[in-house]
Amino acid sequence: MSTKPLNLKAAIGARKFLRKLEKDLTAKTNNPSGNNLDTDIQLKRLEYLKIVNFDVDEGLAEFGQYLSPKRMAKLINEQEKIHSKKSASTLRNQLAKVEVDLMIEKGYASINQRLISYLENYIEGVEYARGANSRKRQAAVLSNKDKDNARRHECLKIALKGVTTITGYEYHKYFNELKRSYPKPLHVPNPRLTAAEKKLSKAKQKKILEEKAAERDGNWLDQSERAFFKKATGKTARSKKSS
Repeated sequence: MSTKPLNLKAAIGARKFLRKLEKDLTAKTNNPSGNNLDTDIQLKRLEYLKIVNFDVDEGLAEFGQYLSPKRMAKLINEQEKIHSKKSASTLRNQLAKVEVDLMIEKGYASINQRLISYLENYIEGVEYARGANSRKRQAAVLSNKDKDNARRHECLKIALKGVTTITGYEYHKYFNELKRSYPKPLHVPNPRLTAAEKKLSKAKQKKILEEKAAERDGNWLDQSERAFFKKATGKTARSKKSS
């Protein structure tokens, strides 16, 4: 098992990747989705990544230059000259110590590699589960939207029964039929702020959103149904004729 980069280019490439990963994780943890397991994992990843980045900087500063074939050959030659003056028994003793040290280092590297693999699999599993939950929620939203649209078309068909020329005044019959048959829509989007409201303080924005949600109370919106009527019939929804 080898833990040494193949060459200086590979080491620099890994360094750039770690820098980018640190930047991406920093941006993500600065805007967490909430106090949940996923956020905790990202924070822990960032914590260890910063340590790794420091260690990589220290390591490359110490031995990075020797990943160059020419400099490595030069260093080996220099070490050979040093060892040429030692006795055979001394060399055997030093070689034995180096081999034992190497066995221990390989053991630590193997343990670390297994730990890294476990953490990678664990994190990937958590992120996959989060993605799966997100996809499931999106599918549910789309399903509810489709059902609401089917109900709209059903009620519009009832409202237009017997009508030969659509004038737009049929809208109120449609809207009343929709509310009678299906009092509440299945999909109720979260209320949104206007451009002007977004400039207000966070406290005021929160209050406005709460008021909008309470005002709607999960009901069909007249303005949304007018837009649907126009799209479905090509006619603008009109007010009732005065009697």
